[in-house]
Amino acid sequence: MIEMKKQNSSPELQEVKYFPTKGGEFQPQIADKKPDTLFLYFTIISANLVVMGGSSSLAWTSPVIPKLQSNDTNINPLAEPATTLQISMMMGLPALVSLSGTLLVPLMSDIFGRKNMLQLFAMFMVLCDIVIAFSNRIIYIIIGRCILMSLYNGSCAILIIFIMEMCENHNRGKFGCFIFLFPPIGSLYSYFFGSVFSVRTFTLVTGIPLIILVVFLFFTVETPVYLLSKGRFEDCLQALRKLRSNKNRKEIQLDFDEIEFSLKQRHSVKNATVWSLFKTRQSRVGLGLALIPSIVHVGIGTPIMLAFLGPIFNIADIGLSGDLVAIIIGIINICSVFCTTMVVEKFGRRTLLFFSTLGCSLSQLFIGLFFYFKYINSPIIPSIKLLPVISVIAYFVFYSTGLGPLPHTITSELFTSEFRSIAVSILITVMGVVFFFVTSGFPLLIEYVGIHWNFWFFSSFGFVGTVILYVLLPETRGKSIMEIQEKLKSYKIFKPRNTNQRHYK
Repeated sequence: MIEMKKQNSSPELQEVKYFPTKGGEFQPQIADKKPDTLFLYFTIISANLVVMGGSSSLAWTSPVIPKLQSNDTNINPLAEPATTLQISMMMGLPALVSLSGTLLVPLMSDIFGRKNMLQLFAMFMVLCDIVIAFSNRIIYIIIGRCILMSLYNGSCAILIIFIMEMCENHNRGKFGCFIFLFPPIGSLYSYFFGSVFSVRTFTLVTGIPLIILVVFLFFTVETPVYLLSKGRFEDCLQALRKLRSNKNRKEIQLDFDEIEFSLKQRHSVKNATVWSLFKTRQSRVGLGLALIPSIVHVGIGTPIMLAFLGPIFNIADIGLSGDLVAIIIGIINICSVFCTTMVVEKFGRRTLLFFSTLGCSLSQLFIGLFFYFKYINSPIIPSIKLLPVISVIAYFVFYSTGLGPLPHTITSELFTSEFRSIAVSILITVMGVVFFFVTSGFPLLIEYVGIHWNFWFFSSFGFVGTVILYVLLPETRGKSIMEIQEKLKSYKIFKPRNTNQRHYK
């Protein structure tokens, strides 16, 4: 029998919560939407420190590349300046090599636990930072970054699952955006310390957030979904009580029942594998839809904007230090992302992605125009020297409103628990391949065809992605996993118009 709570609060403070009945179906219940607990915030923020550490390593190249290419032995730790091809390999190879472990890492988290794997990977990432810091040959730096990026990619795959399993339907989007809140913090961390410290000291400093993560996670809990999947019923209930201490015993039990019901769906697909992912229509459709924002996220040039921000403004020669501009943009980026986390649940995912991708594409177009005018030595350059700064700022503002945080959120929403690990691994693998071509090709194309063609390619890719996202991607905001799965079962790219004529009695 289903009990309905009396609606004493305003409509915007209500949510429809689905929970299993004895008949095995989900029924709606109106539940008060309560503020999230401090313990949940602490848990999510602690886990996201792996993103801060990893993204600071990703942005490490922005202040370091000019030093590695310098002839000054006081700032260059290498025996000889790095060549363009070596820089290209240092940027692209880590993304390609990291694919080898991406498919296995989330499955390992199903065995050893999400929290334990995050701590283990963070410790190994710190060891990689130490190796890179004391390297005096580019080959050692490349090898160290290959291992580091492999660990980082694996950590991101686990983190998406970790956050998804910690959250409820009403706060899933908000906390999913936290994955995107920490990359700009990590990037700013690198832009600042990379401009004031030597390469060795700076590289060691990038490992500090990872050390903090290892310590903080000892004071958190494992995800309730993982605990229940291992038959640890009391531990699951205890974790729910800590994460949702603002709920009473009955509400905690309902959450427990909902998780239990979701896990029972695994019996329909035993020993889920990559191949079993393609056996159901909703999983195939979900994978195809999740690939779209994930590929656009990388193909529009995001890795370049993060990793080459300093060198880009050095090439622009606008009278400001590339590191200084990078720091300013990093601060603006953080503010934009923070605002996005506050409003993401007020607007649809599809709408935010449309305007975000369109804005990023326009920004890349104007950056390309500036570099084209500079390439042909146009006399209007002094009049538009701030155009690249304004365009890059606009890029990150638009990026933070949708294209940055939402691909991860949408990925976690489109799959049930038994397929989520495998789907995330496939998506990160595809993104890694795109990442390799984007980052390794960028410095080579600068040398052979000009930097403006790079940005025009990113812009064109973005415009095409904008149309595809708007036409194909369904809305998932505020829907439970079961509702989304039902929607994917009947998904059609082009819905036929209703041509039924009116019937008169």
